[in-house]
Amino acid sequence: WKVKENNTPMWLSNTAGSFWVLLFIWGFRSFAWEPFFVPSGSMNPNLQEGDVLLVEKYAYGLRVPVIGSTIAPKPVAAGDVVVFLFPQDRSIHFVKRVVGLPEDTLSFAQQQVWVNDKPLIKIPFASLKKEDSNKPFKFGTSSMTAGKQIFFEQASSGKLYLTQYNPQTEMPKELPLELYSFCRQEEGRTNCKIPEGHVFVMGDHRDNSLDSRFWGLVPIHDIKGRAQHIAFNTRQ
Repeated sequence: WKVKENNTPMWLSNTAGSFWVLLFIWGFRSFAWEPFFVPSGSMNPNLQEGDVLLVEKYAYGLRVPVIGSTIAPKPVAAGDVVVFLFPQDRSIHFVKRVVGLPEDTLSFAQQQVWVNDKPLIKIPFASLKKEDSNKPFKFGTSSMTAGKQIFFEQASSGKLYLTQYNPQTEMPKELPLELYSFCRQEEGRTNCKIPEGHVFVMGDHRDNSLDSRFWGLVPIHDIKGRAQHIAFNTRQ
């Protein structure tokens, strides 16, 4: 029997295995999970600066790369922590919490948020019993004391999370230009009617977050996925 000589170039033989590894990594990041870095403290006390998040890419449907269309889309829920393209510079990723959904009327003033004229329930963290305060939360393990302005807040979907406020910080008196088309100020509150295909997002550290209150709404098609887990913190 005559054995056929293998004329495959050495470089191709050495890289053939790597191709399938790279293809798997690309598919995993495109369709399943992707890591994102938290660059600031705007999501305190739930997410800390330096946290690396695992973002569920298929949470709102299967996004087809390049084309950008979504297969079997699922609705975004109030209270979700999402990673999205920053509307004013789509080369940058932001992470914030969804507080208002399409067709919602969202209102906010100093330390209160209303959705469809119903105030989001707030419970002072300091009012909880000591044994309750030791329980782990879905995001973050920061040390919290009674002296901080920290509250449990409940989204309109029923999801419970923590928010933090700085009592000395005042919200802007004037609406940014990006908000005039769908928001108005009256009786000490800012009221926004959220159009179809968009969501209103805020940081959990409410007085230390540049979010929809300052630069406008997030198109749903620019949401990359839902933050589900903290992998590790680069600063610890």
